[in-house]
Amino acid sequence: MIHQPFTSFYVFEVEKEVCKETFNLFKDESLNAFYQPNEDLIDNYVSDSKNAIIVKPLISRSPINIVKNVKLASVEKILVDIYCDQDIYPVFNLSEQVNIFENLTDSYIVNFSKLISYAKRRNREETLKAFINNNFDNLLNDIL
Repeated sequence: MIHQPFTSFYVFEVEKEVCKETFNLFKDESLNAFYQPNEDLIDNYVSDSKNAIIVKPLISRSPINIVKNVKLASVEKILVDIYCDQDIYPVFNLSEQVNIFENLTDSYIVNFSKLISYAKRRNREETLKAFINNNFDNLLNDIL
């Protein structure tokens, strides 16, 4: 990113069946947790909170990596989520999304087939392809 946000927060994506229970565990520990917040809640509370935690359901077949038995978002998931979840990540406007895509694709190996497959699960395949092709000189045409 070029512009750094003033605050940060954590996003925990868990299986839909245990989403509420996970949220309640955080609240029971007096942590600043929010369950599937909408854009207004994020603007009014999450963005002003210190160490806020957002709990939301994990989309099935999300691309993840397992490191020491911990599931972490893959670079493909991060890129698609930043693009799709503008209500959660409003600071990542179009120019910041372009910067993030450029930096991550320069720094990491990105599996574009996995990225597009996940975007398809999120019903954003065509718009994400257009975003990538409009901002990165037909990158996908060269790859796929």
